[in-house]
Amino acid sequence: MAKATVGAYIVKSKYPVQEQEQKLNTWANENNARIYDFYVEENKDISVPLSDRREFRRLLSDVNTHKIDGILTVDFNRLSDGGNNAEQALNKLKSEGVELYSISDVLRGQEI
Repeated sequence: MAKATVGAYIVKSKYPVQEQEQKLNTWANENNARIYDFYVEENKDISVPLSDRREFRRLLSDVNTHKIDGILTVDFNRLSDGGNNAEQALNKLKSEGVELYSISDVLRGQEI
């Protein structure tokens, strides 16, 4: 992959934020990517719609203003919300030209 500038999206979970940041930094270093910023969502409830997540809205704003090329997350379920499964949310983002990266997930047998 060409040098990517990504936003690292973290949702607080059973794993400490610092541990997630460390894993995301390691992935970025190994994959020719630069993390522009960490977007840490305080609410642990992944049923909250993406549109109601403050840090996700900030992340999308940075995508829309071309500060970042894509979104990096620990796993894709961080990008799912109430009525949508992760695959639907990911397909919508990808259709809008957003590159998606995960350090742990595979979607339909292919790394995203």
